[in-house]
Amino acid sequence: MNSRTLTHLCVALALTMAGALAPAPAAAGGYDTPMLYSARHMGMGGTAVAYVDDPSAMFHNPAGLMGTERLTLMADFSLLAGTITGNPGTGSEMGMPRGSITSDTTIAPFFLVGVSGRITEWLAAGFAIYPVASAGATYNYNGGSDNTTLFFLEISPGLAIQIPKTGLSFGVGYRATYVSLDRTRDGSTGNIGAGFELSGLSYQGVRVGMQYKLFDRFSFGVNYRHKTVTDVDGPGYLGSPPDGEQDTYTGQFTLPSRISFGFRTDVGPVGFAADAEYALQSQNPRGAISTEGGLIPVSQISDWSNAWTVRLGAEYRLLEGKLPLRLGYIWDQQTSNRTYPTAFGTPPAPTHVITAGAGFNAGPWQANIAYAFRFGSTTVTQDDIMGRDGCLSCGGAGEYSIGLSGIYLDFSYHFGRGETRESAAGGAPSHGVVYTPREPVQPVAPPPPEVEPAPVEPAPAVEVVVPPGETVEVEGAAEVEVEGAAEVEVDGESELDVEGGPVEVDGEVDDSASDPAGW
Repeated sequence: MNSRTLTHLCVALALTMAGALAPAPAAAGGYDTPMLYSARHMGMGGTAVAYVDDPSAMFHNPAGLMGTERLTLMADFSLLAGTITGNPGTGSEMGMPRGSITSDTTIAPFFLVGVSGRITEWLAAGFAIYPVASAGATYNYNGGSDNTTLFFLEISPGLAIQIPKTGLSFGVGYRATYVSLDRTRDGSTGNIGAGFELSGLSYQGVRVGMQYKLFDRFSFGVNYRHKTVTDVDGPGYLGSPPDGEQDTYTGQFTLPSRISFGFRTDVGPVGFAADAEYALQSQNPRGAISTEGGLIPVSQISDWSNAWTVRLGAEYRLLEGKLPLRLGYIWDQQTSNRTYPTAFGTPPAPTHVITAGAGFNAGPWQANIAYAFRFGSTTVTQDDIMGRDGCLSCGGAGEYSIGLSGIYLDFSYHFGRGETRESAAGGAPSHGVVYTPREPVQPVAPPPPEVEPAPVEPAPAVEVVVPPGETVEVEGAAEVEVEGAAEVEVDGESELDVEGGPVEVDGEVDDSASDPAGW
């Protein structure tokens, strides 16, 4: 192999690395994107660490699983679309452009499906599947094409526990990570072609979190994601596409550690939230794709910096909490190095995201929609890249920018939740919205103790003087009919028909003074 051919192949492999290992329009200053799940949270700038209470807790903070009443099902769909502008090469060799060009529109669909359930009053579990990061862009120039799709998918089960009567919850999620790289470069215009189909699995991921409700209308959360390193391998080629079997190539991709803090507070129908996340992007090593006994591996120099992402969100709830309106903002600190820029991802500058959203909250079920737009730009000068360490895969001087839109939809059903009302309506709020609890089982009251009836005092005697032939009604429900002069004493209910003589009635009839018939 002569030096010219070796140089061409090294440049081709360097360009491959530029697409394979550099961030893409969907990515932040690394492979992660600041514009993910779910529509409910993205409407508020992606804030979630302190108040997430559905299956998306497996992505944001597993301690949020304790927000599940009995069982929650959730589905989220996100569509990101946009372009980037940059200079993919440093010259016109091998068909590379001399200055900045704009990529084709990149469309990246994302999704999250999950379930969470309360096992006991202090234990909950959850499970979710979601893409966690991606890279990908397509450039067309000089009649050729250059395309990369890098995809990270996580499968995550988790558990959360709550310390009784403290408002303190802890959660842990296990993360199995799948990585797929599809890289193609058309060599029909004089460029050296390249193609790779690599994939791999990592089983070393973990995520831990905490939520603490200090009082009814304020909550605080912390989440930590440990880094994952995934080895990938698969068929590939450099040069003309082979007619038969391809070489086996290997590589490695790292998702760095991230730690997040957040809080949320609610005052009546208004809610505010803020998150701050620190990403250890310096954990990414210089990457390489290589094959046994083949070409010289070419390093991808990123020299990324650790960086902060700050999220802010606000919510106003109408119709007694059923119609939330949301706004948000995200600031993503510069991660990429201006000395080693890439035309396949985020420019070496801070980026900004504005978000808006709305939803309908019926208590047992919720539906949300959100929109986000991310932008940022800078100019890399020749002085910026002067004297760098032989990075053939890095971009050249020129304009670098990104414009990315995201549309989000989600739906969730919460078994065990009742109607909603604003927190101002009274009761303990659940992150600004109170759900009517299930009716508690009322204890059966013991029968009242038996009370001895009070003795009945006999009715007082009534003395009546009755003229002959007249009827007199006497109090005590007594009716007395007397013929002739009579003096009668009545006690209790009696009906008497007396013909002559004095009669005294005291519970019993005195037969001696009554009618001989003995009534």
